[in-house]
Amino acid sequence: MPMFTMAIAEAAIFSRFTRSAMIEVLDHPMVETAKASGFSQVKLLIAHVLPNAALPLLTITGLFVGSLIGGGVVTENVFSWPGTGRLLVESVGARDFAVVQCTILLIGVTMIVTNLAVDLCYLGIDPRLRDAKRRAA
Repeated sequence: MPMFTMAIAEAAIFSRFTRSAMIEVLDHPMVETAKASGFSQVKLLIAHVLPNAALPLLTITGLFVGSLIGGGVVTENVFSWPGTGRLLVESVGARDFAVVQCTILLIGVTMIVTNLAVDLCYLGIDPRLRDAKRRAA
């Protein structure tokens, strides 16, 4: 139940962004060219539309990690679920500042690593970034 509670709002936002990104990419001239070349609808979506729509979705996914961590603090307390969020709230209540500092540091490192992973995934998805990396070298 706690995971469902945290994921349902994120899923709604993610589906809305997916729809918007797909509609935006479907309006590009490259899609018309691919249709004229005889691509099937499925191959067109998988080979051309989805990779171009993935960049904003990847950005949103990286931001959702921070939202899930913040929501985890509330959700773990509401459902009395043991976890980092509940530890953080109990440590603040007990004025155990060492635990609070370590928990906040852990959350910060998690956000930094997540954003780094998202940036590295951009290199794998966006060919413009790969080409720029090769030209710079």
